[in-house]
Amino acid sequence: MLSPSAASKPAQTAASIRARKKAEVIRPPKHIRQKVGSTGGVEIEEALGKADLAVIHYSGSFIREIEPELEKLRKAYEAAAKDPANIRKYRSAMYDASHEIRGQSGTFGYPLATLVADTVCKFLDPGREWSEEDLDLLGLHVFALRGVFKNELKQEGGVVGRELTAVLKKLRVNRFNVGE
Repeated sequence: MLSPSAASKPAQTAASIRARKKAEVIRPPKHIRQKVGSTGGVEIEEALGKADLAVIHYSGSFIREIEPELEKLRKAYEAAAKDPANIRKYRSAMYDASHEIRGQSGTFGYPLATLVADTVCKFLDPGREWSEEDLDLLGLHVFALRGVFKNELKQEGGVVGRELTAVLKKLRVNRFNVGE
């Protein structure tokens, strides 16, 4: 058993070390303050105006920019359709492409494409089991996405868009138990 003086020795040693060391304050460089200035940067209205101008500028080329993602989705779907037993092999590519489409479409005036791509993402959820029927439904979604962009169905997409939205909402409720 340790004597009382031996037991307190480690505490005394730690205390003596702390007493000898002085606290050191590290101040990070002020790069952000130098870049932004002391006023806090641009006003929110100016920042939103610049963002709106950027969206307008890129809107004209959006379909051309999203085409590679549509192509990735189509190719991965076709590969999965030829090899349904190994659909997991293609899920990631299909999910990544539809996620990209979902994320950008609404910004550039294609909320219908956002809805379709969101349903594709739900189809591709890793926790879901698959059936051949699911693969057929996925194919219809891939076809619908291509149609939305080919026909430039902006905003609600007119009559076609309303019909497609109604079908997708039923599918989301019946298949995924997801509301609007």
